[in-house]
This record gives sequence, C-alpha cells and structure tokens, in this order.
Amino acid sequence: MEISLDEKMSVKKQWVEIRPGIIRTEMTAPVKEKYDQLIANGLVPQRRWGFPENAGKAVAALAKGYFPTPPVWSSRSAAE
Repeated sequence: MEISLDEKMSVKKQWVEIRPGIIRTEMTAPVKEKYDQLIANGLVPQRRWGFPENAGKAVAALAKGYFPTPPVWSSRSAAE
C-alpha cells in the first residue's frame, strides 16, 4: 500500500538523543591511562568504559520499542 505525501508529512517524528559516554575504541586507545584515572575518579556515573556494542544495544532497544515513548518537549519557553 502506497502512503501519500500528505500522510507521510503528518506523521510525528520522534527524536531520542543517546549519549554513550566514553567508548573504548582504537581511537581512545592512546589516552586509555588518562581516562582510566578520570573514570575511576567519577568522570562518568558507572565508573567504567563503554563499548561500541553498548551503544548499539541501546539504539536497537529504542528502535524495537522496548522503552516507553519519551515525552515530547516544546521548544517554547514557559514564559511564552
């Protein structure tokens, strides 16, 4: 079944921001010791490195609808 352009445009789009933290990759390897210390001192709440698969699992879970729909926030201020 073909969806008309009007129907496509009327669909609400939902955006979710994912902030994976510090991910252990080849790019972060040169600063591993520095970040090991920062993480141990509380730089991030879980006090551990993240891995690429952590971010992938979070994205997959959101895409599959395993989490409730986040609230939609207005970009207008409360004073308006």
